[in-house]
Amino acid sequence: MGQCKHCGSEVKEGMRFCGNCGAPQEAAEPEVKAEATGELAAAKQEAPGEDRSPAPTVAVGEVAEETAATVAEENAVTTTAEGSSALPAPAAEASGEPVATAAGENAVTGTEESAAAGQEAPGEPVKRKSRRLRTALFAAVAVTVAAVGAAVLLHRMTAMTGERFVRVQAEALRQEVAPFEGLGAVFENGFSSDFVFSMQMSRSRLLALSRSGNEDYMLVAKALQRGIQAKVDFGRHLETAVLNLEFGTDDSVKLNFDCFLDSEKFGYRIPQVGKQVFVLNYPEVLGQYSGGARFSTAELAALVPSKELLSASAARYGRVLAAAVKPKEIKVKKRAYTSHVLKRQLDHEMKGEYTVYTWNPDRETLETLFRSLAAEMREDKDFADWYNRRQEAGEELAKVLGMGRGKAAGFSDVADYVEKHAADWAETLERRNFRWKLVMQGKEVAAIRLVDNGERPLFCYERDQVGDTLYHGVGGDLFLGTFAEERSKKENSYEGRVIGRLAMFGDAWLWGFRLYYSKVPLDGKPSVLGLPNGSYRYTYFDADRPDRKYTFEVKEKWGRSVYELDDGYDKFTLTATRKGSAEKPTGREVDISDELSGSGGKSLPQEKFSDIIEKL
Repeated sequence: MGQCKHCGSEVKEGMRFCGNCGAPQEAAEPEVKAEATGELAAAKQEAPGEDRSPAPTVAVGEVAEETAATVAEENAVTTTAEGSSALPAPAAEASGEPVATAAGENAVTGTEESAAAGQEAPGEPVKRKSRRLRTALFAAVAVTVAAVGAAVLLHRMTAMTGERFVRVQAEALRQEVAPFEGLGAVFENGFSSDFVFSMQMSRSRLLALSRSGNEDYMLVAKALQRGIQAKVDFGRHLETAVLNLEFGTDDSVKLNFDCFLDSEKFGYRIPQVGKQVFVLNYPEVLGQYSGGARFSTAELAALVPSKELLSASAARYGRVLAAAVKPKEIKVKKRAYTSHVLKRQLDHEMKGEYTVYTWNPDRETLETLFRSLAAEMREDKDFADWYNRRQEAGEELAKVLGMGRGKAAGFSDVADYVEKHAADWAETLERRNFRWKLVMQGKEVAAIRLVDNGERPLFCYERDQVGDTLYHGVGGDLFLGTFAEERSKKENSYEGRVIGRLAMFGDAWLWGFRLYYSKVPLDGKPSVLGLPNGSYRYTYFDADRPDRKYTFEVKEKWGRSVYELDDGYDKFTLTATRKGSAEKPTGREVDISDELSGSGGKSLPQEKFSDIIEKL
């Protein structure tokens, strides 16, 4: 039994607080602290079970994000999970806890230790020094982690696998040829249009013709000046076609020629001469002229592979090539790049820092690649079927044209040829120090080059963009020439120039051209014939003739597409509309197959065109 020192009331033995005033007793205070310390220790033992799972593996590209802020945040989270610490400041430092974090937690919890910590002012300079030391250590760790992360990230960006080496190049080239995929769409599902073609001769040309006495050309020029009206209707894949021609569209004497074509016969009629429709079995006639060959227009469709077949074949052989390109064989170097095609043709110099990946395969790698290609070709039944059909159609066409030279090689023959020469080709390429270079600027392909000794380009593709101006080109010995384009946006249209040349025997120019264009709409809307509206200036040159210049304009006028061609002497104008109104000639059919083949010994059933035109 004792007394409370605060109010004097009796306090039983073992009581920690006064029953009258509630003040803590002297003997109870150490017990309170000990109990609190025990509770905290128990909390620490329980804390590891709350969330102590290993941190997930950080991705290579995310290593650089592990900064000092992240480390401090993790420490704060861990300390909070452990509960408020009852350790004094030196003990907290020894345990690895930041003093600032512990003090902050005590301030939040409002425990008695916070008051005690506030009373230890003499030790504060030591704490500040320790804090600065830890801060410096954290900063050093952060810089080290960031540097390592940046290095790993740079390695990840510059590392090149065989699959990526092939894929990025294939995608760049696919984008280049994409605009040309729609060129055949004009006639893909049939085509109908009405045309009016006329010519306006210059005074100098008229005077020259009158003095030359060339009567045949004068007749043709006269018909052209009066105009030629054509009504055309082509069926799908050219299997059917109807053509109505009318020479002279004014009130003068006219000449009409109507014809049609289907899979079995060709027929025509000249109304001014007669009402009969003369027909012939043209496959049979062509067969007689070509030693029995029969060729139908339906076979033309087989000469063009489908997009699905091309896509599947590109993926198939791309995988073979990617497997041959081993990452350890690719050398990486950052440097400037000197353009080959663009500098030469467009006077454009590519600038900036580029990453150049160089694959320099040895003989063994190349031989394995060629043999793998041959093996894949033998398994490629779809492409083989198309290729063999194409070869057969080519044989028939060659016979029709009188150029038959025997049986063409099949796809299996090509595979055998690749297999047979694999070792020789590999040895030759190694001797010539063959290298395949991929030039990247960031994530964009800037150039693709296949070179040999002396950096001589066997193939070179380049692409560069400066603002709204695009430069791209292709060339090399494999193409025997170059092709380059500069295109830029101006207001709501494109303008630019295209330059091409064909060279043989070194740098000697055999043939070339320059095409300048402007006012081409950005939407790329084609005209009736699939050509984009705009103004064009075309110049071609060869070894035998000086430069010849033509201006060409495509525009919309009165709901029609208008094409105007001017060569400085004559101006040709073609107006066209999609409203095709061609009509198949009808009447009593007369088979003239025997007469045209010469077996009947008869003359042509109708007058010659030159005779008819001469009468006009």
